[in-house]
Amino acid sequence: MADAQTAGRWHIGMGVDAGIPTKNPFQYALGGDVRLQKELSSHLAATLTAGFTHYFEKDHFAGYNEYGSPFNVIPVKAGLKYFFTDGVYVGGEAGGGFGFEQWKNSFLWSPSIGIEFKNGI
Repeated sequence: MADAQTAGRWHIGMGVDAGIPTKNPFQYALGGDVRLQKELSSHLAATLTAGFTHYFEKDHFAGYNEYGSPFNVIPVKAGLKYFFTDGVYVGGEAGGGFGFEQWKNSFLWSPSIGIEFKNGI
């Protein structure tokens, strides 16, 4: 089945990210991102995501003398979304987290599953 009217369209979206870090001394993370999405076919889309994430410390770094500044990261990821039906998808992205000050860069990945509504949400 051909879908010439929708394949090739571009979408842009924004999101809020929240998480629980797996390493000490951080308690939780909060950030935001912007995602650019390009429809490759009626079932497949490519994504490019960038944003900003701040990791909040536990007890203001109590007992962690080697850490002297907050942990801020700019994540940049590329990936794919596969749409099972109209709007229901599974996806994955991989890329790098670029740290500030003494923090190093790191590899990151993010799986996703979701629903994309036609009204822009």
